[in-house]
Amino acid sequence: MKIKQKKTAKTIIALSFIISFWSVSQTASANECLREIKQIKNPMLQKLLLAIGKQESRFSPYVVRLGKESHWAKSKAEAKRLVESFTGKLSDVDVGCMQINLHYHKEAISLDDMLTPAKNVRFALSLLARNYKEYGNWTHAIAHYNAGNCEKQAQYVCAIGKKLAHLYGLPDKECPAYNKPKSCTR
Repeated sequence: MKIKQKKTAKTIIALSFIISFWSVSQTASANECLREIKQIKNPMLQKLLLAIGKQESRFSPYVVRLGKESHWAKSKAEAKRLVESFTGKLSDVDVGCMQINLHYHKEAISLDDMLTPAKNVRFALSLLARNYKEYGNWTHAIAHYNAGNCEKQAQYVCAIGKKLAHLYGLPDKECPAYNKPKSCTR
């Protein structure tokens, strides 16, 4: 009986070590995304990117969405292999901290840069700024960051709004009606 208890104890200790090591490596990666976001000087934009980063990847620099499935790669090399081996449509591939879409942005940012937290966050910031300039307000800029049909845009704006409310210490309320931009015809 004592031998079985010792084996069980050793197994538990080994599993605990593996789990704690995995948690530390995931935290270190997430810290890269957070560190880049926190370097943004404008507090409103910083909080907006924090909300989007949490929604999109939980601050993981190597998460890739392939089709409807997210893959939590442990390294840049693994994430690149996942993307390069994907046989579906590129419009269904989102990459990195801020989940940049490979199809729509491949001319502006490389896959390697999408998997580099500093470049991924800066690109997301420029994309939001471009959307703000085009649509005239932050709600529509956020909606078009995620794109999709009008209903998905409204759900995304709601999710980001709730995360922003939490970051600002405000109560989590129901989302107000989303005033769709004129460009929202889908």
